Amino acid sequence: MCQIKHLLSYALLVLSLYAQAEVVILKGERSGYLGGNAQILSNVAQGLTPEEALRLNGFAHSTAEVPNLGLSEKEHWLKLDLKNQTGSEALVLNVAHADIDLIEVFQRQHDGSFKLIGRGGLLTKNDSRSSRDKENSFDVSIPHNTTSSILIRVGSNKQIQLPIIFSTPNSYFSDKTIQKIIIGIYIGIMLTLSLYNLFIYISMRDNSYLLYVLYILTVGSTQLAFSGIGPFYVWGDLVWFSERSTVILTLLTAILASEFLIVFIHTKNYLPNWKKWSHIFYIAIVGCALLSFANLPLHAYKATQVISGVFASALLGVVFSVWRKGSREAGYFLLAWSVFLVGTVLFVMKDMGFLPYNAVTLYTMPIGSAIEGILLSFG
Repeated sequence: MCQIKHLLSYALLVLSLYAQAEVVILKGERSGYLGGNAQILSNVAQGLTPEEALRLNGFAHSTAEVPNLGLSEKEHWLKLDLKNQTGSEALVLNVAHADIDLIEVFQRQHDGSFKLIGRGGLLTKNDSRSSRDKENSFDVSIPHNTTSSILIRVGSNKQIQLPIIFSTPNSYFSDKTIQKIIIGIYIGIMLTLSLYNLFIYISMRDNSYLLYVLYILTVGSTQLAFSGIGPFYVWGDLVWFSERSTVILTLLTAILASEFLIVFIHTKNYLPNWKKWSHIFYIAIVGCALLSFANLPLHAYKATQVISGVFASALLGVVFSVWRKGSREAGYFLLAWSVFLVGTVLFVMKDMGFLPYNAVTLYTMPIGSAIEGILLSFG
């Protein structure tokens, strides 16, 4: 009798979720961002099964096309009810945000249970991924003109955004091809700048060129980390580094930017005390890195955001001051650094939900860094 009551209560729960949910009708080759049609259960204990998550009965309608789940050590669940009218039973679910530590996708079966159809994220080694490819993309099968429920479990120690798109395999392949061409052009620009200035360093033995090469390579690696190319294709099985790569590379970029600035605009002639003050920032940067190494990634991420923002502002102030004192090199650096900072600010505002998640805001930081690299080479 108790089992019958339990089954009845579970059935009522499932029916109530269907009654509240908005069924998304998939048409055409590619959907828009579907976060605004989802129900989200936020900040719950780690390791819940789909059935346990549903029984919590805390799902709420999303208000954003790309849900921004903020920073949390806990996990989140997202539920979508879909009706397939695309003409293709085979679909691809793409969560186009690389900086997610864990993502699992479940699909409701005919008996009401949920089956795991895909697993990915930065903490998943390549040979353990059950996604369509190394990125957060998963094959979903929904017969034509039928309805199915998808549950997505995510967790991360960094800012979580969920740009969810469903597409046919052909459309997915086309979109990925375009993205990889853009990333390929970016990598080509950064490598060309690095090799060109490395040859100049070898011929002239001027340390500013070597610092510039190291800075450009680190900036490029940081962009690869944010875009997912790095953790998915370059250092994919180095799970420990993949989880921390955006933090570590951001901190390293800050130090190399400062060291290059000191040599390039000759701060010892214009602001001789800056090198001493920069060491105070270096100590703070080392502290952020230690938080990451001590397995406190959430605290390291928050501290890195604050320190890198303050340090970038301080560097901008130094460059502006030296430029006011007549340095031509500082003028080039000020222009280049400003372009990069604008791109970074727009990218961060997208992460914080102040700007929409689209192709423009997604690529502002790599575009800004490429323009910065070109301008500094002229300088």
